[in-house]
Amino acid sequence: MKKLIFLFFALLLVNCQYGEKAQGDDYQAEFAKSISHKLLSSQKEGGFYELTKEEATERMIQGLNEAVQKESYKRIKQAFGNYKNLELDTIFAIKEDQTYHVFRFKGEFEVNEKVEIRTVLNLEGKLAGFFVVPWKEAF
Repeated sequence: MKKLIFLFFALLLVNCQYGEKAQGDDYQAEFAKSISHKLLSSQKEGGFYELTKEEATERMIQGLNEAVQKESYKRIKQAFGNYKNLELDTIFAIKEDQTYHVFRFKGEFEVNEKVEIRTVLNLEGKLAGFFVVPWKEAF
């Protein structure tokens, strides 16, 4: 299951690289920021954020369960230090059908300040992807 989710997100990322800048609606941008902050803050405190059907796709709810979130945050902490904050940088839409909007946040962490928090929302405005990776200027 984890390999399937990873493959889905890898394909999604490749498609996003060929997207165009999108006009993001303020509500979606605020939701993407809020859900990203909730996920990382909960994990930082040693817990996890339980996604709901109103917030995320079923695949994300299953994929970001308690065990996955806790293990992921251990890796994030090793690479970047503890999470502090995030600020919106860019919004993209996937070019082919604009089914997904990709929100790129500049993450602030204790050790490494060049971190991207990438949050993907589907047309329903639900979380469909979430990544914490080293920052790259080119997307």
